[in-house]
Amino acid sequence: MLIKTSDDDKTITHFDHNLDEKIVLDVDELNIEKIMYQTKSLSFQIDTEHNSLTIDIEYIPKDSPCFSILIYYSTSSDKSKALHWMTIVQTADRQYPFMYSQCQPILARSLYPCQDTPGVKSTYTAKITCPKPLTVLMSVIQTKHDLDTNTYYFEQTIAVSSYLIAIAVGYLVSCNLSDRIRVWCEPSKLKQCKYEFEDTERALSTAEQLLGEYKWKRYNFLVLPPSFPYKPVLFLLLN
Repeated sequence: MLIKTSDDDKTITHFDHNLDEKIVLDVDELNIEKIMYQTKSLSFQIDTEHNSLTIDIEYIPKDSPCFSILIYYSTSSDKSKALHWMTIVQTADRQYPFMYSQCQPILARSLYPCQDTPGVKSTYTAKITCPKPLTVLMSVIQTKHDLDTNTYYFEQTIAVSSYLIAIAVGYLVSCNLSDRIRVWCEPSKLKQCKYEFEDTERALSTAEQLLGEYKWKRYNFLVLPPSFPYKPVLFLLLN
């Protein structure tokens, strides 16, 4: 089982120990600064042809069933294929720029080191700070918002594939459609979006009667700017 959590410019990755003496992760245009196990620096190699990061773990004791490593890395707006940056004129209200992620099908590797395949699922946490008055949303439950620093904290307790990790940052407002459903959008679109999705709770309740309880707790919508270039994308939660 693989569990990933991110904090600022580092990724904490937990592994079940086995007989292998190396870990191979997918990466794409990530600047790997260093990799640590406790106080020890681990050696690593990056294969740019195959977009892989190989980490040497032969010195990690095998008497523990699980261990954690800390990966320090960075990316940038012009290299990350998963992150897309809209200018002000590409938004509906034309007040602030907008950033969103698109990790499908195998672009999460340009966002963070991972096993970038639908066959591997993991839980994760995230901490993201952005300028005011912008809002950060993720396809995960928000656990805290520090108003002073405009820092958002998220936690995903249900294991998901890497392509389902989603981030959006922009000048957004929201309204609740029910206790578990909220729609997010740019301010000028709020009235229209509220009307468009007002029957969502009834539809979700009907689906639960037929298929069982909705397990993800929240069912939120993010209406993206009109210049969003992809077909409608389904992500979970968006808190």
